[in-house]
Amino acid sequence: MNYYIKSNNKKKERKETMNTYTIDNNKTSEKFEKQFKSMDDARHWVINTLDLSKEWNIFLLSEGDTKKENDKPEMFDEKIQALGKHLDLNNEDLRMIEESGDYLSFGDKQFLVLTDDEAEKKWDEHLDSYIKECLEIPEHLRFYFDDEKWKDDARMDGRGHSLSSYDGDEHEIKINETEYFIYRTN
Repeated sequence: MNYYIKSNNKKKERKETMNTYTIDNNKTSEKFEKQFKSMDDARHWVINTLDLSKEWNIFLLSEGDTKKENDKPEMFDEKIQALGKHLDLNNEDLRMIEESGDYLSFGDKQFLVLTDDEAEKKWDEHLDSYIKECLEIPEHLRFYFDDEKWKDDARMDGRGHSLSSYDGDEHEIKINETEYFIYRTN
């Protein structure tokens, strides 16, 4: 990652105010303009959010606590808000989230964002699918296999183990008194 400080004045970056940064890379036309307190915060956002196989450049554009037009409150679906809060996205970034059924994508990262009931149902479907497609139980022994007992044992690892194929983690975010569970899937 490359770090650049471009500013009209020669003051050092101030940590007590929000500064505007541009983040781009040399391989694609992807470009983000975000506000962070420090260059370290911008670097952490890149590491936790973007594809690190690309060479990202971080430029300090302006210092100070200026709000931009695209940071005005805007209405988004609660699941998009939950993913945005999890990834620390601004309104401009939230507009870039793509929906496909139960999946939300930001850049090249895909997530499941579910309520508790939806996560339980999706987890049960995943475990049923695993039994059917992955466990090779001979037909003459199928009668002796207890699907529910196996699923109870499999649940010991938690929902993230089944629903988050990327890292096995489950993240919880609360939006308007509703808890959403986020699973990265790629």
